[in-house]
Amino acid sequence: MSRGRLIARILITAVVGGTTYLIGALVKQPPAQAVMLAFFVGGVVLVVQLLAEFDTRVAAVEAGQGRLTGELRDLLAEKFAAVSEATELYGRVEHSPLRDDVVRVAHSALQVGHELPPLVVNLARAQLQYADHLLRQVGSGEATYEGEDREWLLALTHHVASTLDAISPGSRDHDGRFLDEGLWRTELGRRYLEAQARALRNGVAIRRLFILEHEDLLADADFREIYDEQAAMGIRVRAIALAEIRIAGIRFVSDFILFDDVVSYENELAPTKHRFGLPMYIRTSLFMDSRRIDRQRQRFEALWAAAHELGPAGQGASTRSAAAEAQPQERLTPPPP
Repeated sequence: MSRGRLIARILITAVVGGTTYLIGALVKQPPAQAVMLAFFVGGVVLVVQLLAEFDTRVAAVEAGQGRLTGELRDLLAEKFAAVSEATELYGRVEHSPLRDDVVRVAHSALQVGHELPPLVVNLARAQLQYADHLLRQVGSGEATYEGEDREWLLALTHHVASTLDAISPGSRDHDGRFLDEGLWRTELGRRYLEAQARALRNGVAIRRLFILEHEDLLADADFREIYDEQAAMGIRVRAIALAEIRIAGIRFVSDFILFDDVVSYENELAPTKHRFGLPMYIRTSLFMDSRRIDRQRQRFEALWAAAHELGPAGQGASTRSAAAEAQPQERLTPPPP
């Protein structure tokens, strides 16, 4: 209670008591009775003031309690929701095939402290956002990378378990020599071959089909060097010219690689080549849709059956595959688009 309010209550009590005494005196009451009545009325007024004050304070306390209870309820609901979300997330992580990787990435991310330069922090954030984007795409059954990829190709080759079936295009450069589409003689191409060598040692069956822009490239020395190197590694290799594909009536769109018959790795080429004759890849995609995988499987098998198994480079002439020789007049039915 403030001092001002206390003085006000005393004055009100005194005024009421004094007025009561004067009224008693006017009606000619005995002085003792007038004093007693004044004290009684003043006391009643004081008690009434105190009760009013108490009621106001109780109402204020109840209002404050109600507000605090509401705030506490909201806070508890928020915390319980956070706990529930964390519990659900923990449960999903525990049952995820990527559990150990998720935990390791989380621990590594926490090592990026505020003391690092903002540029480095932004680099780490960009990589996490890229990983998040890739995981969302993979979860949807299709992933796309703008431009030419290398990490997906090497990672899939490192982890392939049973089969790898690849189509590799080839053309000629400005001098008329074989152009390996900018892959096999590059650092990426060598690492790709090393990964395939490891896969072969692990029992993976690898087939590679070279599709050449011109038929005379089948005898090109540079092409035969690449062909013989891969055949010597244990890769089953065949080759076919675009003209033969058209004669066989097989629909060929672009190169692709089938990993374990569950992932189709596909490159999309620009309409025009680089000024040095090299292709320009504008997009790399991963497809996990079973229907698309089946279409690519049918397309690969049709092309494989029509292709050539080339003899040693010194022999010159190539031989048709056994399936193609057995049915030389048969026109292969193109697979559905």
